Amino acid sequence: MNRDDRSTRTTRRHVLGVLGTAATTAVAGCGYREAAGDPVWRQTETRNNTSAAGDLVLLSTSGIGDTVEGASYVNVLDAATGRAQMDVYTEDSAGAAILGDEVLYFTTEGERLLVDDEPVTDTNGTDAVHDELFAIDGTDVVRRGRFEIDVNAVAEGPETTYVVTHDGLVALEKGGGRRFSVAYPWERVYGLGVAASADGCAVLTGETAQRVVAIAPDGAERWRTDARFAASATVEMVENAVFVHEPPVPEFDVEPAMTAFDATSGEPLSFGVPTPHDAVVPTNRGDVYVVSAGVLYAVDVAERRVRWRFPAEQDSPLGVPKVSGPPVHTADSVVVPTDGKTHELAATDGAVRWRRRFPEQELVGAFEDRLVVADPGLLVGRRR
Repeated sequence: MNRDDRSTRTTRRHVLGVLGTAATTAVAGCGYREAAGDPVWRQTETRNNTSAAGDLVLLSTSGIGDTVEGASYVNVLDAATGRAQMDVYTEDSAGAAILGDEVLYFTTEGERLLVDDEPVTDTNGTDAVHDELFAIDGTDVVRRGRFEIDVNAVAEGPETTYVVTHDGLVALEKGGGRRFSVAYPWERVYGLGVAASADGCAVLTGETAQRVVAIAPDGAERWRTDARFAASATVEMVENAVFVHEPPVPEFDVEPAMTAFDATSGEPLSFGVPTPHDAVVPTNRGDVYVVSAGVLYAVDVAERRVRWRFPAEQDSPLGVPKVSGPPVHTADSVVVPTDGKTHELAATDGAVRWRRRFPEQELVGAFEDRLVVADPGLLVGRRR
């Protein structure tokens, strides 16, 4: 189905109410011309975590990417309208929900996966149980594979989906079937993260200290780091570069840091962004956004340089906004939270398109014509 048509298509899933949430409300002021930042829909949020994937908003009880024993419930909403697309539930998820670029990956362990209160069944008509991985895009549920051991992480390349389990890496073709599988040849440890691009994938492996292992599209190992990273580190790939981000460890006075490598050779890369690296946000258009000490840096990965920064001033005197959290991005812009207002900037040069003050504090995601912002107990879709 064409994603652009999703918000106007009427199906049973569109009219399902989200469990525990209030009805969608539209704002239509008489004679008022709607502007960027105006609220379009509201939902009373009852889930622990809110995330975005593709043109979907995901409300989850167990955490995107977390490993939490017990029940997992995800409400899938259309970002344009706030309407429910589907409800997904399993009593024993273990791996819980894993957020991809365009879809939600959902794993089950020992219990059925329920979609809109109905069990998902395989071609034999039996209930789906044990170590199943599903891809969910808001209208369809597609089984991507059955695994002998727990799924830890999933990453999407243009033609390949990479799945990290406790004992190896599995590459799945987008159309179905396995491209290759690799048992961990470097060390028998837990794989905790994976990132992918057209150039292959990078895996973070390790239980208490992690190293990076780069895998070519055919499954061959390219290189591995001698250096070890914090167990809480994350990995991303943009173009031909691998980024490892380590969050701060306040009790040991460790600042957040970003380390980058050439995806083919493993050589270290430098982009001229000062430390500390508070947030690292990759895009699918060849940019990486790095937040450092209240300043947003737009890094051109191919050219290995900072394209622009926000705010543009070298210093931040009184009155100049400071970036207060990770940005969210669209195909041609980036939306940035500051200590007073929210700004939308042009991706090409960082020019300010609009600025508004919102009562909600957390940016969830930016979509084609919506900005979704959250506050405790409330989710608001605003006009972009």
